[in-house]
Amino acid sequence: MSGYEALHNLLDEYLHFVVEGKEVKVPYVLQFSIGDHSRTSGKGTPEMLRKELLQDARIEGFDLKKAQPKEIFAFMKQQRIGIECSGLVFQLANAYVKAEKGVDLSTEIYVYRGVLGRLEYLLRSSRRYRNANAKTLTSDINTVKIEKVRDIKVADLIRMSTKREADHVLIVVDVKRDGEGVPVEITYAHSSSVNTRKRGPHTGVIKVIDVNEGLEKQEWLEQTKTGESYKKFFRPEKGDAIRRLKILL
Repeated sequence: MSGYEALHNLLDEYLHFVVEGKEVKVPYVLQFSIGDHSRTSGKGTPEMLRKELLQDARIEGFDLKKAQPKEIFAFMKQQRIGIECSGLVFQLANAYVKAEKGVDLSTEIYVYRGVLGRLEYLLRSSRRYRNANAKTLTSDINTVKIEKVRDIKVADLIRMSTKREADHVLIVVDVKRDGEGVPVEITYAHSSSVNTRKRGPHTGVIKVIDVNEGLEKQEWLEQTKTGESYKKFFRPEKGDAIRRLKILL
């Protein structure tokens, strides 16, 4: 299986999350529990989310078989079962990296450089995906900057700054090209909460206007909750850019 196929298979599981034969929208969840490694804390794969949901439903006496999809969604939000931006991006990128490179992305991500980075790696080796936030995933330690849209590829990351620098991240899941191989349309995936009209895991599209410029010069079709272009949160002056994982260079 190619990296593209692996990424899209997993993305489809998030976008069409099924439990007890019913498709349920996955909530956006941002809650990190340092000491509780039994929780996915907004970082899990669909399989992990389903396992956690079944467990919590059993404990709380919530009947998943009788419940409607909207009721299950509400229960998931109440129990803090869902996916946030870096959790989604990490899991999708990991599926791609595993298929293309045969390694787990968690072995390639560092929070700090040098000795401190190795020490942090060893101390937090268990369920390392829980420590990969948007800033870490798009840092100079783990990625390189891609200057022009002409060079964008599937599995590239897009660093965003909504309330503070590098507090959100998207992942490129498709690049449509013309007959000469030049990008004309970019599709990304992310999980968002209050800043977009769509909530939770979903996709968005960027129309390419000038391939020799960055994403700030392109047409972003996704809208904020107030109807503005989502591009307003892409801020090159704060370091936002296309970033490529070093393992994929």
